[in-house]
Amino acid sequence: MNKLLSKWKSMPNSVKSSVAFAFSVFFLKGVSFLATSAFTRIMETTQYGVLTKYNSWVSILEVLALVGMTSGGVFNSGLNDYRDDRDRYISSSLVLCNIATVLVFGLIFLFKSFLPESFLMESKYMVVMFIHMIFSPSQIFWMARQRYEYRYKMATFVTVLSVILGQVASVLCVLRVHSDPGFMELLGNEAFAKLVGNEAGQLLFYIPIYIYLLAKGKSFFDGVKWKHMLAFAIPLLPHYLAQHLMSGADKIMVADLVGEADGGIYGVMASIGAIAIIFWDAVNASLVPYSFEKFNKEDFNSVSNIVKGLLVGYGIICLGIIAVAPEVVAILAPPRYYRGIYAIPPLVAVSFLNSTYNIYANVEFYYKNSKNITMATIMSSLLNLALNAVLIPVFGLVGAAYTTLISNALLIFMHYRGYMKSAGRHIYNDKFILILAAGMCGICILSTLIYLSNIIRYAIIGAVLIAMIIKRKWIIDTVKDYAAEIKGKK
Repeated sequence: MNKLLSKWKSMPNSVKSSVAFAFSVFFLKGVSFLATSAFTRIMETTQYGVLTKYNSWVSILEVLALVGMTSGGVFNSGLNDYRDDRDRYISSSLVLCNIATVLVFGLIFLFKSFLPESFLMESKYMVVMFIHMIFSPSQIFWMARQRYEYRYKMATFVTVLSVILGQVASVLCVLRVHSDPGFMELLGNEAFAKLVGNEAGQLLFYIPIYIYLLAKGKSFFDGVKWKHMLAFAIPLLPHYLAQHLMSGADKIMVADLVGEADGGIYGVMASIGAIAIIFWDAVNASLVPYSFEKFNKEDFNSVSNIVKGLLVGYGIICLGIIAVAPEVVAILAPPRYYRGIYAIPPLVAVSFLNSTYNIYANVEFYYKNSKNITMATIMSSLLNLALNAVLIPVFGLVGAAYTTLISNALLIFMHYRGYMKSAGRHIYNDKFILILAAGMCGICILSTLIYLSNIIRYAIIGAVLIAMIIKRKWIIDTVKDYAAEIKGKK
């Protein structure tokens, strides 16, 4: 312990900050999975489906209601441009987001009666969503600045405590609905009780930070900053909107076309399929600055070798998640969710394709080819919507999973074209990457067969574990080499 503390103290603040924020992300995801295990057991499947649909609508509407400002790229760009005036920049950004939120939700409530009844959520859910989008940007902006300035202590504390309070309050509200008829009459159902509890816990942090940022910045209208921010954010809105549509439309359409019970099951399966993304996001956060630095020096071979190894390692993680998916489902959900397990392999394949998309999009961002990035996302989203409308009524939630896989395959193809157009050359070993991506998709799809026999599945898992134990020294050394290379220590 003393050695660990000594090593921690000797680290520069930038490294401490990276470790602390990575811990925050893993802690948040961990608590979320534990909470999923609780909620799937104390809530009806249809009620969990309502929550899945709600969260999908939040991810879609926040793009417009927050003008894309909560995306890391847009807001961090402003932190860099206004590094001598960050307090005023943040407070004016907060007011800009609030104005956009009021306008967007004003239009929603004005025209809600003209839309199909099942299209949007009930009005009470939209009110909770509105309150969330008014105050939540405050914590996002504050956290972004803490990360940018390597102030990790308070940020980590706030993240951990807010997550715990939100989840505890949610569980207590759902349990209270079950035991207190008066509380049930007040809130109406389990889904709304969970949302109210979670928002109440989060608002304990959102509101004080909101007041603090406005009081410190003292800037409620700044035409120059607003013009600069909107000029950068608005052209990216179609990209962000299409991106969220592609990740959320399947959940909404499953609930609408098949039923909210299936929507709830699909939401849990999608969460399991996305477990691997936690690992890739942590890797990509370091890979981006490393790649850009090497691109500046035209050292493309180093990046290519790193990417090749990272993709292979990430592919192994994805296959491992598929192998143990039945056990993960058993932990997270009761037996009534098990019929959705065949949606997990294609959703894990989507997680792998997400890494391939990232490495090609990184090059496009480096060369500022935003036009292709936006076009690729829009085309893939349109295909996703069309296939969902055709396949979900026939194949249910499994059809939605394969629709997501097909649309992401198109996304990779278009980003590959954009990457080649941007760089004008092969930066990566593209033949290897594309064969690996296609092979991973094929293996993921075929892996559904191992769910038919636990004996075969356990035999495969055992053989892989034995091989990893035998080759453990090589694996550890390889991981250390890659980590050292990315951190610039080699």
